[in-house]
Amino acid sequence: MSRAAHQPYMQMVENRIFKPLGMTRSFYIIPAGYGDSVAVGYHRNSRAQRPDGAMAAAEFAGRGYKVPNGGIFTTAGDLARFVMAQYSDSTSLSKNYRELMQTIQTPESGKAGYGFGLSVVNPGNDSKIVGHDGAVAGYTAFMLFSPGTKVGAIVLRNCDYDVQPIPLAVRDVVQDLARLAPKP
Repeated sequence: MSRAAHQPYMQMVENRIFKPLGMTRSFYIIPAGYGDSVAVGYHRNSRAQRPDGAMAAAEFAGRGYKVPNGGIFTTAGDLARFVMAQYSDSTSLSKNYRELMQTIQTPESGKAGYGFGLSVVNPGNDSKIVGHDGAVAGYTAFMLFSPGTKVGAIVLRNCDYDVQPIPLAVRDVVQDLARLAPKP
């Protein structure tokens, strides 16, 4: 992608996604002066009795190995801007880009798979659920939304353990709210 865009990947994402969408608090590398506004990320390894922030703090340096597969620092507000750009009445992303991201591009069953950068679930009742989740040492994130109903949820955590029930709970909430939402 960097070669085709004629710029480094992180700069391309900043110029083509973060800036146009007004995502002013989203970064791959935390800029000078922003460190104090980043929540301490807690990690619990197999030897530690209590979680601590040392591993997450160590990961702030040398972000390169996580790019382009993730490692973005962001806020719920910035992720909400990204989600709102996914809706059909948005002028921030072209219809073609939205369709590529929200349509299954992988050869799975047809009801669940991956679009470009997003997971897609089509339960068959016009309530498509789209999203992405991820984790780095000390942090986990979950973003799910229903493009047809403009219902979504964003969960950001500053710990990377005991996450198993969260994705399903977030999905259930979004699906339930999408069923109740008036269709546009």
